[in-house]
Amino acid sequence: MLLHKYIIQPVDDYLNDWFNALPFEAIGKMFGVDLVGSQNIDELLDELKDEWVYMDLEEKCTHHDENWERYESYTQHLEIPHLIVRQKEWEY
Repeated sequence: MLLHKYIIQPVDDYLNDWFNALPFEAIGKMFGVDLVGSQNIDELLDELKDEWVYMDLEEKCTHHDENWERYESYTQHLEIPHLIVRQKEWEY
């Protein structure tokens, strides 16, 4: 339970905040859906957000790792959990 409370949940919360900070065009691109040309943008966006919520942590991490640099200007205000920052330090 401690692992979930102090590691998994903060990372999942960060990833959810990251996803929700993205512009709808970026969300569409991640899922391969053209939201810009759609007449049902709100409905499709809700479906994609639901899909994100039900993804496991590994899938969310994969989307983040593949896209964070591209959309950093939208998400740079988010606070990264301490554990992630420490891991990044180890990589350098």
